[in-house]
Amino acid sequence: LCFSEPALAPLAEQARRGGRPEVVSELPALRTLSAPLPEIDPGKPALILYTSGTTARPKGVTHTHYTLFESARLWARGLVGPDDTVLSITQMAHASGLNAVLLPGLQQGATVTLLRTFDAGEALDMIERFRCTYTLALPAMLQFLVEEQARRPRDVSSLRKVLAGGDTVPAALQRRFRELFDGD
Repeated sequence: LCFSEPALAPLAEQARRGGRPEVVSELPALRTLSAPLPEIDPGKPALILYTSGTTARPKGVTHTHYTLFESARLWARGLVGPDDTVLSITQMAHASGLNAVLLPGLQQGATVTLLRTFDAGEALDMIERFRCTYTLALPAMLQFLVEEQARRPRDVSSLRKVLAGGDTVPAALQRRFRELFDGD
């Protein structure tokens, strides 16, 4: 099953192997299932994420259904609840975007808002429009958000939690972020 924007439907069609050849451009109406969903073995592989990690040598890391579920549960603890609106600005093909943003949001029943590609202005517009409460950014993204908020302020008062990681987050950037996003 592939969820993507409609412009990628031809690519999804080309990439499909086996099964019934069908691409739908929108989700069909939900209906009652005549049979229960198949049992999933939590120890079986669910996806492979590629990383260079700390070794700088690219490798595929297999995640089981169990590791994805537990990772989402861990990240959600204290960060995301059903009343949150999560903004996903990092790639979902990366562990941070998938395990720390998308899956915890879905698991908790929160609203998850997706940004097609990172653009600081669009991200801030979405925070203002959808009243986003949580997001995660790489330090470089955080820097762009700070610069854009200084240039053209938006109402970001809904944000309660913003995590930054993947590299060192300089103290000066943290202070500037607090000034522009917290007002203190």
